[in-house]
Amino acid sequence: MNLKPSRTTCTERDLKILKHVAEFHMTTAEALLVLFFQGKRIDAVKSTLRRLGTSKSGKGLLQSEPLDSQRVYYRLSSRAVRLLGVSRDRARPLGRQAACKRYALLWFICLQRPGKRQLFQPQDYPELFPLGSSRFPRHYFYFDQRSTAPLRIGFVIIDHGAHPQRLLRKLREKALLFLNHTCFTDYILSHSLEMTLLTLTPEKQESLERLIAQKLLPELQRKLIQRLGRPHPFTFPVQIETVPGLLPLIGAHLR
Repeated sequence: MNLKPSRTTCTERDLKILKHVAEFHMTTAEALLVLFFQGKRIDAVKSTLRRLGTSKSGKGLLQSEPLDSQRVYYRLSSRAVRLLGVSRDRARPLGRQAACKRYALLWFICLQRPGKRQLFQPQDYPELFPLGSSRFPRHYFYFDQRSTAPLRIGFVIIDHGAHPQRLLRKLREKALLFLNHTCFTDYILSHSLEMTLLTLTPEKQESLERLIAQKLLPELQRKLIQRLGRPHPFTFPVQIETVPGLLPLIGAHLR
């Protein structure tokens, strides 16, 4: 879509859209339709994108960028980051690997279960997560609200086409970080901590689920028992999800 310079002031919904794009570093028309245009058609999204959009002159608030040969994503313009008061990094085009990560994360948080998940950083909640000098990754933590269960916290790992065994090692590495840090112990014991791996195909998802059940979870249970000094009914949910439309992005990155 060719975007034209914006000549109108921002509405409340416009500002919510811009803050959403700032949070994820990108968005798509599909995500905007689900989040901000419930019950409307995609034409309403396109109209808003044209109104907020920009030409190369940089006068608008959103800029379109190619996602792959068929699709585009939208990022903030320099004018938008000034309006929102956020880092200029949020206006930079994404590299291919970053675009894959952000696309997968956008789907997981905003599209798979809209309104149920929210990104957060543990460092912003020191009373809940006293990490001290620990070097936990800052990104890809989320809250997950289930209707029949307590609030969960989770951590996302994104598959970039790696071999299943390599992904298993990565899951193990992250899981041991949680097991070995006392501020996550209560979450683990109350079954309120999970990890999610976002992958490319249903076939790979099935392969990873078998490896996790056969190798990773038994090892994590042994580690927890060693740590506690007693048996415990261990539940450390590790879920695998296939992201629609991610495979073409990864394939373009690998070529």
